[in-house]
Amino acid sequence: MRGSTLRQQRKQCVICGREGEFEAVESFQFNDIQGAFIRCPSCQVQVAEPSLYSCDTYSHFYGSNALLRWTADCPSGEFGHRAWRLLYPAHRSVVAFIDGFPRDTSVLDLGCGAGWLLGVLKARGFLNVRGLEIVASVAAIVQSKGIPVVVEDVVEMLSSSSLSEGFRPDIVVLSELLEHLPDPVAVLRAVRTQLKPRLVLATTPSRDRWAVRMKVRPLGDYPPGHIWRWTKQGLLLAFERAGYTEVTVRPTKPDGREIWLQLLNLATAGGKRGNSGGRISDFLVRNVDFTVPVAGVILQPLALVLRLMRMEGRSLWISARAEM
Repeated sequence: MRGSTLRQQRKQCVICGREGEFEAVESFQFNDIQGAFIRCPSCQVQVAEPSLYSCDTYSHFYGSNALLRWTADCPSGEFGHRAWRLLYPAHRSVVAFIDGFPRDTSVLDLGCGAGWLLGVLKARGFLNVRGLEIVASVAAIVQSKGIPVVVEDVVEMLSSSSLSEGFRPDIVVLSELLEHLPDPVAVLRAVRTQLKPRLVLATTPSRDRWAVRMKVRPLGDYPPGHIWRWTKQGLLLAFERAGYTEVTVRPTKPDGREIWLQLLNLATAGGKRGNSGGRISDFLVRNVDFTVPVAGVILQPLALVLRLMRMEGRSLWISARAEM
């Protein structure tokens, strides 16, 4: 929503460190709070002001949906194999990257959500995996699958070093986390200096993904969901300013399964149990073993059209060397 309240303001960018006139590009409203996304003139990254970052808002926003119910109902012995179907291409790329390491490699997923990525890794023989999740009810579901999860805010954890005292991960994964953090560069720097991993892998929604270019933006892309809208240049600068080397930022390409997962996420976010929309979304989620691959094949021609139009897939994924 655009309006006359949008205006420019001069400030220093948290991501690239440069000062300039930030242009307000889109306004938003959450309850009675009004804000706007503003764009850095240098790195082109957009940030929300105010950010509305808090544990309470995330618990309300991410604590309950049909996909979480599917996770809770999924038998532990089948979880990792079935969760593979719910991973976006960027997350599959992260799994494929880690798959090249020895099975005793330790992996920590900061902001692990429903634990799908960790479940897939565990099913592939990586037993030294654990997560950190801010929403206690979500963490409990992941713990029920036999995956260790610490319930804590990542910013507070890195400030107190409560997790790093007893665990030194070889690889840290930041899966769909960077778009939520008030100061991503500070968190990236703390991950490198306090957790001391060898590598950091991350995924985050692309500001230029096909859905946004087609004017389809989910509610979660606004505060208190997403604070940042990343560009490839912005991610590269953020990691380099945090002290990482060999930073690579890779876009993904649209595919039919990704399109279906995006539609499924929209449906499960909007539907409530008991009404027709909720019953339909619940049916689709309960039968993901069938609906995801079939819908993926059906929608693949559309994905090929999006590729021909040079549109990006949903997420960017990043690899960076953290060793000092």
